[in-house]
Amino acid sequence: MDFTRRHLLCGCAATALTGCVSQGGGGQIRAGYAPSLDSAEGGLWEIFNKAEADLKFSPLRMTDEELNRYVTDIACRLAGKHCTDMRVYLMRTPFFNATMAPNGMMQVWSGLLLRCQNEAQLAAVLGHEIGHYLKRHSLQRFEQMRDNSSVAAFLGIAIAAAGGGALANLPGLVAIANIFAFSREQEREADGVGLELMVNAGYEPVQAAEIWRGLIAERDAGLTLEERQDQKQQRDVFFASHPAPADRAQALALQAAAYPGGKRIVGEDRYLAQARAFRDTMMQDELRLHQYDRTLVIIERMKTANPGDADPFYYEGEVYRARNDGIDSGRAMNAYGRALELDETHGLSWRGIGILHRRAGKQEKAAAAFRQYLELVPDAEDRLMIQSYVGA
Repeated sequence: MDFTRRHLLCGCAATALTGCVSQGGGGQIRAGYAPSLDSAEGGLWEIFNKAEADLKFSPLRMTDEELNRYVTDIACRLAGKHCTDMRVYLMRTPFFNATMAPNGMMQVWSGLLLRCQNEAQLAAVLGHEIGHYLKRHSLQRFEQMRDNSSVAAFLGIAIAAAGGGALANLPGLVAIANIFAFSREQEREADGVGLELMVNAGYEPVQAAEIWRGLIAERDAGLTLEERQDQKQQRDVFFASHPAPADRAQALALQAAAYPGGKRIVGEDRYLAQARAFRDTMMQDELRLHQYDRTLVIIERMKTANPGDADPFYYEGEVYRARNDGIDSGRAMNAYGRALELDETHGLSWRGIGILHRRAGKQEKAAAAFRQYLELVPDAEDRLMIQSYVGA
């Protein structure tokens, strides 16, 4: 949908481009605050209000009520009295990110949900974005750009970003992230606010550093040696707008250690229970990116967080089967086998084994594995295709 021009030319949205009196980006936003419509800030809000109206009907929106309620409750626990000013939208976009527009519209992407190991890690990212919102960093960024030609690019890409993944490819999303890039001071401020919100809500603040460490490991796994040495490489949506050297994780860990000790919420089991129903879909989206080395890092973190869970071994098998490089078929077979050791009823692993045997020309073994799959997953979406393989 191309609605950039329509939004930029309508009503108060146009006001934001004409340089009318700004209410200023300083200070923390008040609960229940709404800017004057004849201000630059009011024009900026109007743009995002219109984009949000379209976002509600985006085909990428994840509409499961229970999952939406769960994530919204976490955001509200963090935001406190600002809860009623926020609306949370879960979007099926397979990259790690969350954003919060100046009008209170928050997007949480499925790539973030896939990578979090527990509720506290999700709270860390949401708290960081709420920190940007509370400190009105988007408005400050807009005001910095308003007096030069970059403002048109800012608003145009802002609309595309608010459209819920309309530019859902890595180069386009990195371009969006670069436009929205906050200053180092703003990032530090959002980090500090996010940690404070986490602690006030009862979460373990150390998990803020853990999510960064995981992202750094994933990024490094997908870079060549030359790219690792080139600090200007920005091939990640989140890193393009959030500077993320290793010392940032260390800084977050030090800040977290300064808070008084005590029993705090991590929420591994609760998070897994909510994410499990959508994890297969999110992993399928991840595999379509063909970033196999990076995906394996995500899977290793899953294994560490939940050592008795068969699913991560199945996902590992899927990565190796899809990559199919050298000895990957053997690696995939071993991974599927490990999943079945943990859960002998894991039907999808039998499906993967069947596909590997069929690829190798071992038709009898393939048929036996496929029969196990159909017995364990009688309502499988691909049942007719699999039955054709076994002659049923």
